[in-house]
Amino acid sequence: MSSVEDVRILICEDEYLLASGLTADLEALGVRVLGIVARAADGIALLDELSDAGLNAAIVDIRLLDGSAFPLVERLREKSVSVVFFSGYSAEDVPDRFSEIPVVTKPGHIDELMSALEVARSQRAAPTA
Repeated sequence: MSSVEDVRILICEDEYLLASGLTADLEALGVRVLGIVARAADGIALLDELSDAGLNAAIVDIRLLDGSAFPLVERLREKSVSVVFFSGYSAEDVPDRFSEIPVVTKPGHIDELMSALEVARSQRAAPTA
């Protein structure tokens, strides 16, 4: 497993104060935050640029300003980006096709998010059968 300094992350969160606090917490741990988006469409629009910058992880709220984040999550997975859901919704609200993605329920603590991120990154690194 690579170190936390290797994490290049996109935060997908529509609550500005939460996104700002999360950014500060992650950066304090050595994570590089590449961007913050409040809409799934904005995240999709940034994917190629962020991929060139080494994007390898995302923390995603299930509901964003423009609705469901699932179209963005599909695109993130296509680019082999590790995803963690960080939401007021529970794992039961996640479609089966995303059942392997860790879910941290808000208000969650940064330690929970980092543990979930480690799980998500190890799943992405595991060879597929």
